[in-house]
Amino acid sequence: MADILQIRRPASGTEADLAITEATIKATELRQFDIDGEPLATFDPGFMNTAACHSAITYIDGEAGVLEYR
Repeated sequence: MADILQIRRPASGTEADLAITEATIKATELRQFDIDGEPLATFDPGFMNTAACHSAITYIDGEAGVLEYR
């Protein structure tokens, strides 16, 4: 069973279970909540808690100083 984060907004009656994957939730899943007709968004000043992408190392050659990832 995956971990979930349960969110409820009493003002609108909106409820959601957001999947927690690798200790994160998808910020886009918050869009199902709206404030005055506008979808809820996240704000991360300084880009301190936001991952721009997910990558994986595909090849390492330490002697040649090569690190490849996708």
